[in-house]
Amino acid sequence: MERKLLRAGGTPYAAPWWSLAAVVLGGLLLISGIQFLRDQIAMMAFASQSGTGLLMLAVKWTFSILRVALFARVVSSWVGGGPYSKWWRWSYVLTEWFLAPLRNVIPTIGMIDISVLVAYFGLGILESVITRAIF
Repeated sequence: MERKLLRAGGTPYAAPWWSLAAVVLGGLLLISGIQFLRDQIAMMAFASQSGTGLLMLAVKWTFSILRVALFARVVSSWVGGGPYSKWWRWSYVLTEWFLAPLRNVIPTIGMIDISVLVAYFGLGILESVITRAIF
């Protein structure tokens, strides 16, 4: 870690702090991933007991993937990724179809594009409408 930090222009005194941050972040990601898998397995077990349960599960997974794609798109704008980057292209493909019309309607506030926020909350509203229509 110290060697990578020095190559990036950092000081050797900061290496333990970066190592600690990497371990903490990795641990949080691991715990979150295990909890996510546990919840998905429980949802599949519950959904398999009825026909509408499987449809509900598919709707929830679809909207969850769209939310993750929106979040990834925001992160890509922070780190300099674009729609043609091999790491971020999937998020642009999944979200551009509903963000482009929103950008035509919703003006930016200075340099801030709030269409992603509107899309995020709109997905939540649309998901609740669809799940209520199923039940």
